[in-house]
Amino acid sequence: MFYLCFWLYLSFDNDLTTSFYQIIVVSQHYVVEVYDEFVPPGSTAVLRCHIPGFMEEYVSVMAWREEPTGKIIQPTASLGSRYLTFPWGTLHIRNVETSFSHRSYKCQTRNRLTGEVVESTTAGRLIVSGNILHLK
Repeated sequence: MFYLCFWLYLSFDNDLTTSFYQIIVVSQHYVVEVYDEFVPPGSTAVLRCHIPGFMEEYVSVMAWREEPTGKIIQPTASLGSRYLTFPWGTLHIRNVETSFSHRSYKCQTRNRLTGEVVESTTAGRLIVSGNILHLK
């Protein structure tokens, strides 16, 4: 958790006003998690990076890591891509295949105040099962 403390000191010397302020940032450990997602083949999987409420305004999701491929999924605005990321911390994987069931995903976050990077402690597994979804 981060506290912003403002301290204001006013000094009136020789009819001059001097003011100072100081920002103090105190760091608190936080945990980010990704949960398993169950989807039928051919659909879109949506994985969420769960950030604690007390950190949401200070932390942004900067990337996702896919295992076992090691692929780093960066934010993209390309609608033609299979992987889409959104600023609110979701990863959309379009047209999932049964072979994706062996993959898991971790999100990587960055604290905008300190620059600290935290990766999710859990990896969300993509579990693809059921009937193939055909969209017309």
